[in-house]
Amino acid sequence: MIFPRAVGRGALSKLPHAIWIPAGGNEPAFYRGSPLEIVQEMADDMQAPSLEAAVGVILEGLAKNRRVTILLPKGLQDEALSRIFIYALLETGVGREMPKA
Repeated sequence: MIFPRAVGRGALSKLPHAIWIPAGGNEPAFYRGSPLEIVQEMADDMQAPSLEAAVGVILEGLAKNRRVTILLPKGLQDEALSRIFIYALLETGVGREMPKA
């Protein structure tokens, strides 16, 4: 279980601009951009009404399918939520930084 509340600002300012997420049996998902752009793309792919809703669905899926529990504070602005969420994905190994060319 990860509690991203204890994450320092320095760690959140050094997030990669490209990540990939392995998918069981499917092609991995690739995302590029700022943390906000990455999470917006995830939300768009899911046709979620908001970033917070998309993150909630993803967190439920991770808990059910991968037994990874990530607890995030509620009521964050989209930018802060995106940064903490991407950080948590990387810390748990669910998301991985894409290699630089």
